[in-house]
Amino acid sequence: MRKICALLLLACLVGACSKSPRCGGEDENAGIISSAMQIGCDPMTTQDHYVIDSDSAYLRAFTDPSNGQTRCDLPSIDFNTHTLLGARVSGQCEIKVLRDVSRVDAESKYLYQITVKSCGLCKRLAYTDNWVIVPKLPGGWGVRFEIVED
Repeated sequence: MRKICALLLLACLVGACSKSPRCGGEDENAGIISSAMQIGCDPMTTQDHYVIDSDSAYLRAFTDPSNGQTRCDLPSIDFNTHTLLGARVSGQCEIKVLRDVSRVDAESKYLYQITVKSCGLCKRLAYTDNWVIVPKLPGGWGVRFEIVED
């Protein structure tokens, strides 16, 4: 009986949200990402992905059309040299994300790949917005978003 209790206790500790080594450490960025950004509010639209390459598009995404007020203080971005990419991802309990943006010259696109690692055994839904600043998207180029669950 003690062995069964010990095994159950061990399973709970390994599966606990905050104890899982899979989600240890900070989220990671790779490729051509200049930096990750935290924006203090959600955009006004419910798109899955965002490609924002101008001040006007940035303000439009976070401005309430009913009163013309921005929803939060927006961090400054130089859209002459950078593009803002965003994607919301979800997972169970606790999540860690690995973000990677690369140029795919043959397709004239950036590839924004987000690998999501869910940790723990709880049933709580977790999500994170993944705003990153990348070098200015060349004219005529697009962005392909890929979400990978690990």
